[in-house]
Amino acid sequence: MKIIEEMVDEIRLYSTEYNSGEIEKEELNLKIQLLISKIDRLQLDFSHSPYIYLPADVLSVFTNLLRRYKAKAKLGLTKLIEAPSKASYNRKTRYLISKKLFFASLHSTIQRNVQGWSMRNAKNYPNVRSYFILENTLEETLEKETVNNG
Repeated sequence: MKIIEEMVDEIRLYSTEYNSGEIEKEELNLKIQLLISKIDRLQLDFSHSPYIYLPADVLSVFTNLLRRYKAKAKLGLTKLIEAPSKASYNRKTRYLISKKLFFASLHSTIQRNVQGWSMRNAKNYPNVRSYFILENTLEETLEKETVNNG
Protein backbone atom coordinates (compact mmCIF):
# COMPACT_ATOMS: atom_id res chain seq x y z
CA MET A 1 0.00 0.00 0.00
CA LYS A 2 3.03 2.28 0.16
CA ILE A 3 2.76 3.19 -3.53
CA ILE A 4 -0.97 3.85 -3.20
CA GLU A 5 -0.41 6.05 -0.16
CA GLU A 6 2.24 7.99 -2.10
CA MET A 7 -0.28 8.55 -4.90
CA VAL A 8 -2.88 9.74 -2.42
CA ASP A 9 -0.29 12.13 -0.94
CA GLU A 10 0.41 13.43 -4.44
CA ILE A 11 -3.30 14.17 -4.93
CA ARG A 12 -3.35 16.00 -1.59
CA LEU A 13 -0.34 18.06 -2.63
CA TYR A 14 -1.83 18.87 -6.05
CA SER A 15 -5.10 19.89 -4.42
CA THR A 16 -3.36 22.15 -1.92
CA GLU A 17 -1.38 23.81 -4.70
CA TYR A 18 -4.51 24.23 -6.82
CA ASN A 19 -6.65 25.60 -4.01
CA SER A 20 -3.96 28.07 -2.90
CA GLY A 21 -3.53 29.32 -6.48
CA GLU A 22 0.04 28.07 -6.90
CA ILE A 23 -0.92 26.11 -10.02
CA GLU A 24 -3.59 26.64 -12.64
CA LYS A 25 -6.21 24.13 -13.78
CA GLU A 26 -4.17 23.18 -16.88
CA GLU A 27 -1.10 22.28 -14.82
CA LEU A 28 -3.27 20.37 -12.36
CA ASN A 29 -4.77 18.39 -15.24
CA LEU A 30 -1.30 17.49 -16.50
CA LYS A 31 -0.26 16.29 -13.04
CA ILE A 32 -3.43 14.20 -12.78
CA GLN A 33 -2.71 12.71 -16.23
CA LEU A 34 0.75 11.75 -14.96
CA LEU A 35 -0.88 10.07 -11.95
CA ILE A 36 -3.22 8.17 -14.29
CA SER A 37 -0.21 6.88 -16.22
CA LYS A 38 1.31 5.71 -12.92
CA ILE A 39 -1.87 3.79 -12.16
CA ASP A 40 -1.62 2.15 -15.59
CA ARG A 41 1.80 0.80 -14.58
CA LEU A 42 0.62 -0.54 -11.21
CA GLN A 43 1.06 -4.29 -10.70
CA LEU A 44 0.90 -6.82 -7.90
CA ASP A 45 4.15 -8.38 -6.70
CA PHE A 46 3.62 -12.05 -5.88
CA SER A 47 7.31 -12.88 -5.55
CA HIS A 48 7.41 -13.24 -1.76
CA SER A 49 5.60 -15.04 1.02
CA PRO A 50 2.66 -15.63 1.44
CA TYR A 51 1.83 -15.20 -2.24
CA ILE A 52 4.30 -17.80 -3.47
CA TYR A 53 2.22 -20.41 -1.60
CA LEU A 54 -1.12 -19.43 -3.09
CA PRO A 55 -2.52 -21.28 -6.11
CA ALA A 56 -2.40 -19.61 -9.52
CA ASP A 57 -6.19 -19.29 -9.75
CA VAL A 58 -6.26 -17.23 -6.53
CA LEU A 59 -3.49 -14.99 -7.83
CA SER A 60 -5.33 -14.52 -11.12
CA VAL A 61 -8.40 -13.37 -9.20
CA PHE A 62 -6.23 -10.76 -7.46
CA THR A 63 -4.88 -9.63 -10.84
CA ASN A 64 -8.40 -9.32 -12.26
CA LEU A 65 -9.48 -7.34 -9.21
CA LEU A 66 -6.47 -5.07 -9.68
CA ARG A 67 -7.58 -4.38 -13.26
CA ARG A 68 -11.06 -3.47 -12.04
CA TYR A 69 -9.80 -1.13 -9.32
CA LYS A 70 -7.28 0.49 -11.67
CA ALA A 71 -10.16 1.30 -14.02
CA LYS A 72 -12.20 2.77 -11.16
CA ALA A 73 -9.24 4.88 -9.99
CA LYS A 74 -8.53 6.16 -13.49
CA LEU A 75 -12.20 7.02 -13.99
CA GLY A 76 -12.23 8.90 -10.67
CA LEU A 77 -9.13 10.86 -11.63
CA THR A 78 -10.60 11.62 -15.05
CA LYS A 79 -13.65 13.05 -13.31
CA LEU A 80 -11.30 15.37 -11.40
CA ILE A 81 -10.01 16.68 -14.71
CA GLU A 82 -13.59 17.24 -15.91
CA ALA A 83 -14.69 18.99 -12.69
CA PRO A 84 -16.37 22.28 -13.64
CA SER A 85 -15.49 24.17 -10.45
CA LYS A 86 -13.13 24.09 -7.49
CA ALA A 87 -15.96 23.03 -5.18
CA SER A 88 -16.78 20.07 -7.41
CA TYR A 89 -13.10 19.21 -7.72
CA ASN A 90 -12.62 19.33 -3.94
CA ARG A 91 -15.67 17.15 -3.28
CA LYS A 92 -14.49 14.51 -5.75
CA THR A 93 -10.94 14.69 -4.41
CA ARG A 94 -12.07 14.14 -0.82
CA TYR A 95 -14.02 11.08 -1.94
CA LEU A 96 -11.04 9.61 -3.84
CA ILE A 97 -8.71 10.26 -0.90
CA SER A 98 -11.12 8.67 1.57
CA LYS A 99 -11.27 5.54 -0.62
CA LYS A 100 -7.49 5.61 -1.24
CA LEU A 101 -8.23 5.68 -4.97
CA PHE A 102 -10.47 2.62 -4.43
CA PHE A 103 -7.46 0.44 -3.64
CA ALA A 104 -8.30 0.16 0.08
CA SER A 105 -10.99 -2.40 -0.69
CA LEU A 106 -8.60 -4.38 -2.90
CA HIS A 107 -6.09 -4.36 -0.06
CA SER A 108 -8.64 -5.67 2.45
CA THR A 109 -9.81 -8.34 -0.02
CA ILE A 110 -6.27 -9.58 -0.51
CA GLN A 111 -5.58 -9.57 3.24
CA ARG A 112 -8.80 -11.48 4.03
CA ASN A 113 -8.09 -14.07 1.35
CA VAL A 114 -4.54 -14.64 2.56
CA GLN A 115 -5.81 -15.01 6.15
CA GLY A 116 -8.49 -17.46 4.99
CA TRP A 117 -5.96 -19.46 3.02
CA SER A 118 -3.67 -19.44 6.06
CA MET A 119 -6.38 -20.80 8.35
CA ARG A 120 -7.46 -23.37 5.79
CA ASN A 121 -3.93 -24.76 5.49
CA ALA A 122 -3.01 -24.28 9.16
CA LYS A 123 -0.05 -22.07 8.25
CA ASN A 124 0.99 -18.75 9.66
CA TYR A 125 1.89 -16.44 6.76
CA PRO A 126 3.50 -13.07 7.42
CA ASN A 127 1.32 -10.00 6.99
CA VAL A 128 2.65 -8.21 3.92
CA ARG A 129 1.52 -4.64 3.28
CA SER A 130 3.59 -3.64 0.27
CA TYR A 131 2.70 -5.83 -2.67
CA PHE A 132 2.01 -3.08 -5.19
CA ILE A 133 4.82 -2.32 -7.61
CA LEU A 134 5.17 -0.03 -10.61
CA GLU A 135 6.09 -1.67 -13.89
CA ASN A 136 9.32 -0.27 -15.31
CA THR A 137 8.95 1.49 -18.58
CA LEU A 138 11.51 1.16 -21.33
CA GLU A 139 12.70 4.73 -20.76
CA GLU A 140 13.38 4.11 -17.05
CA THR A 141 15.27 0.93 -17.82
CA LEU A 142 17.43 2.71 -20.40
CA GLU A 143 18.11 5.59 -17.98
CA LYS A 144 19.27 3.16 -15.28
CA GLU A 145 21.53 1.34 -17.73
CA THR A 146 23.03 4.65 -18.90
CA VAL A 147 23.71 5.76 -15.33
CA ASN A 148 25.25 2.40 -14.41
CA ASN A 149 27.40 2.26 -17.56
CA GLY A 150 28.36 5.94 -17.71
